Amino acid sequence: MNRSHKIINNSLFNLTSSLWLTVLHFFTTPFIVNKLGVDAYGIYSVMFVVIGYFGFMELGLGRAIIKFIAEFHAKKDYDSIKKAIGSALLVYCLMGVIGAVLIYLLTDLFITSVFKIPPGLKNTARWAFYFSAVGFLLNMPCNVFGAIPKALQRFDITNKIDIIFGSLQTIGSVCLLYLGFSLLSLVILNIIISFLSICTYVAVVKRTFPFIPIAAGFNAGIMKDLFRFGSMVTIDSLLVMLSGRINSFFVGIFLPISSLTYYVIPDSLASRVSFIPRSVSHAAFPLFSELHGLSSQESLRELFLRSTKIIVILTLPFMMLFTFFANKLLGFWIGKQFAENGTLILQLIGPAYILSFWAYISVEGARGLNKPAFPAKLQLVFSIINVILCFALIPSFGIVGAALAWSLHRYLLIPFFIGIIATKLFGISFSRLWNEGFKKSFGLVIFMMVISYPLSQWVNTLFTLVLSFVAISLLAFVGGYFIVMDERDRTTTLEFLRAKLNLMPRHV
Repeated sequence: MNRSHKIINNSLFNLTSSLWLTVLHFFTTPFIVNKLGVDAYGIYSVMFVVIGYFGFMELGLGRAIIKFIAEFHAKKDYDSIKKAIGSALLVYCLMGVIGAVLIYLLTDLFITSVFKIPPGLKNTARWAFYFSAVGFLLNMPCNVFGAIPKALQRFDITNKIDIIFGSLQTIGSVCLLYLGFSLLSLVILNIIISFLSICTYVAVVKRTFPFIPIAAGFNAGIMKDLFRFGSMVTIDSLLVMLSGRINSFFVGIFLPISSLTYYVIPDSLASRVSFIPRSVSHAAFPLFSELHGLSSQESLRELFLRSTKIIVILTLPFMMLFTFFANKLLGFWIGKQFAENGTLILQLIGPAYILSFWAYISVEGARGLNKPAFPAKLQLVFSIINVILCFALIPSFGIVGAALAWSLHRYLLIPFFIGIIATKLFGISFSRLWNEGFKKSFGLVIFMMVISYPLSQWVNTLFTLVLSFVAISLLAFVGGYFIVMDERDRTTTLEFLRAKLNLMPRHV
C-alpha cells in the first residue's frame, strides 16, 4: 500500500471509530442529562475537566513514543524500541500514582472552595473525585500500549478497541441510569472500563507484535530524547487545555453549577467534531516524520496542503450546522428550554472550533518536522488572551462571555497560526498557501453559507433537519471534490476506492 493510500486507510479507521462514538454520545446525552439532572451532570462534566488538566502529567510521551518507535522500527532497532517502551512505561506508572494522590488530596478544595456545588451533592461529588483518581492511575500506563499500534500504523487495532470500550462505557451508563443508579455508578463503571481496556491492549500488542519487547525499565539516553520531544508536546497540549477547557472551569467558579451544563453541552457537541481533523492529522503524523527523515521537502509541502484541504472539506458541513441550524439542533436534541440558553453559545463557539480544526495539520506537521516548540509558542499567545478575556467577560456576560472569550481570538489568530507554520517551517509562500490551500476552499464556504441560510428557515422537524444536513454535506463534498481538489487529489481518491473495491485500476 503506497503512502497516500495508507493515510486514507488509517484516516477512515479513525473516522469510523470517532463517528460511531460521536453519534452514540449525541443520542445518549439527552437521556443522561435528564436522568442525572443539570447539577449532577455539571459535577460529572467538571470532574472530567479537572482530570483532563492532570493529563498534562503524561508529559507528551504518547506522541514521542509514536514518533520514535516508528523511526526505530524502520531501522529494525528493536533494542531501542525495548528501551523506549520500558522507560515510558515506568514513567507513566510513576506519574499515574502521583496524579492520583494529588487528585485525592485536592478533592476537598475543589468541592468546598473552587466549584459552587449544591450542599446536597457535595458528598457525592467528593466520592466521584476519589474514584476518578483511581481511573486516572489506570489510564496512564494504558497510553503506552495504545501508542504501539499507532507507531506501526495499525490504526485498525486502536480503533476497534476504542469502539468496543467506548460503546460499553456509554451504553453501560445509560443502562445504569435506567435501572435507577446514580452519578457514582457511572464513575465506577469508568474505572472498570479502564481496567478492561489496559488488559486488552496488553494482550493484543503481545499477540499482534511479538517482535516488540515489553518490559518496565529505564534508559537515560532514550528518556532524554523522549522528554525533549514530549516536553514541548506537553506544553502545547497544556496550553490547548488552558485556552479551551479553562472556560468551563471559570464558568464553574463564577456562576452556579447549573450554568455549566448550558455551556458544556454546546461546547462538547462542537468539540466532538474534532474526530475528523484528528483522524486525518494523526494518520499524517508518521508520514510527516518519515518524509522529514528523507528530506523530501516538496512532498512535505504537498502533504501539508492536501491534508489541510481535506479537513476543510470534511468539516465544512458542521460549520454550517452550528451557524445556521443551532437553535433547531439543540431544540430537537435536548429541548426547547435548553435551546433558548444554548443556541448563542453554539453559534459562537461552533464555527470557531471548526476554524481551529483547520490548523490541526499545521500542529502535527510541525511535530513531524521535530519542531514541537513552534506551535507551543503560538499556543501560549492563545492561552494568555483567552484567560484575560474569561476574567473580563464571564462575570458580566455569563456563559455568553465564556463563549466570546473562547471564540473571538480564534477567529482572528487561527489564519495567522496556519500562515506562520506554512511559511516558516514548510517553506510555502503566502501566495501558494492561498492559491493551492484556501482560495477555492474560501469560495466554497461562501457558497455553502448562501445555501444554508434559506435552507435553515425550512427546517421545522427533526426529519427536515437531518435531511438538510445531509444535503449540505453532499454539496460540500461534491463541491470539494470538483472545485477544491486538484486532478492529483481526485486521482488518488479514485485509485484508493478501486483498490478497496477490488476493481481493476484505469486511467482517470
